[in-house]
Amino acid sequence: MEYDELDGPEGVPVRVPTSDDYRTCSECGGDCYPDPSITVEGQGARIAFVCSEHGVQSVVDPFEEQR
Repeated sequence: MEYDELDGPEGVPVRVPTSDDYRTCSECGGDCYPDPSITVEGQGARIAFVCSEHGVQSVVDPFEEQR
């Protein structure tokens, strides 16, 4: 996945995917909703994009490069 880097709060860089494919269901083509509840202690912030009909489609870690 390719990312654009933006200046976040207090100079912390924030990475944003260059395309919206990560939030599109591979089965029905629908827009998936973000679910941040999959974060695991010690693993940082991760966001799942979930299709209400077909389940989790992708997981995004916006701070992957910072680890």
